[in-house]
Amino acid sequence: NAGVVVDEMTIDGDTITATDDFIIDAASDITLDADGADINLKDGGTRFGILYNSASNFHIEASIQDKDIKFLGNDDGTGITALTLDMSEAGAATFNDKVTAAVLQIDNININDNFVY
Repeated sequence: NAGVVVDEMTIDGDTITATDDFIIDAASDITLDADGADINLKDGGTRFGILYNSASNFHIEASIQDKDIKFLGNDDGTGITALTLDMSEAGAATFNDKVTAAVLQIDNININDNFVY
C-alpha cells in the first residue's frame, strides 16, 4: 500500500509525508493532544528536543548531549539571543542584558572565581 497521494503529500498509515514545506494554517486554534505525553521535535529523523508532560508539569528538553536552549528575539530590528541555558554547564543561564526580579535571593556569589557567602 503506497498510501494516498495528494499533490505533494502522502498519507500512509499514521504518517503524513510532504515533499516540500508542510504548513498548517487554521482559522482558529491548533491543538496538539498526545496521550503519550510527548511532542518530539526532529530534524532529519534526529530528535533535538521534546516537549512533554510529567506529573502535570510542562517540560522543555534539549535532547542532544551538551546542546543549549536559547531564547531569541528581535530588538529594534536586530536579532538577539536574550537567554542561553548552557546544558554543558548544568544549565547555567547567560542573559544578554539585565535581570529584573520582584524578589531576588542569591545563596552565594562567585565573582572572578572568588565565592562570596
